[in-house]
Amino acid sequence: MATELPSQVALAPPGAGYLVMTHNHDLDFAIAAEAIQRTDAAYVGLIGSHTKRQRFSRWYQAQGYDPVHLRRLICPIGAGLSGDKRPEVIAALTVAEVLTTLLRRPPQTTVMMGDIYGAI
Repeated sequence: MATELPSQVALAPPGAGYLVMTHNHDLDFAIAAEAIQRTDAAYVGLIGSHTKRQRFSRWYQAQGYDPVHLRRLICPIGAGLSGDKRPEVIAALTVAEVLTTLLRRPPQTTVMMGDIYGAI
């Protein structure tokens, strides 16, 4: 089932956001690669360090992808607001980062979870 995740990115509606955080770097890379190619993505974030971002960038280009898409990737997530490495702080700052990104977009270009899964 995990190997199907990268192909699911294409099924998301325009304006969807992607927050990539699995326990597998190869899977993270595959999902993030698909997501940053979506020019209509509201947000693409990858959990990890600056080192992981560098590794991802090298891998992405070695796969033959256009490096111009790399500018859409936020990695590390939540780091733009603080250098704090505590998981609970990173989690809170990531939520703030995603919400800030979504709120900057016109309402019709952002997909909320209720739009995808129906009313809760």
